[in-house]
Amino acid sequence: MRIASYNVENLFNRAKAFNEDQQTATKYIKQVAELNLLFNKEV
Repeated sequence: MRIASYNVENLFNRAKAFNEDQQTATKYIKQVAELNLLFNKEV
């Protein structure tokens, strides 16, 4: 039996950024990357 999984969060949240023009999408993607860095910082 095979079990497959994938991250559905990216499927629904990130896809919206790619509907914008390239400059706007790039801005949003960079902001998400910065936010992820903050989340990964030690307290």
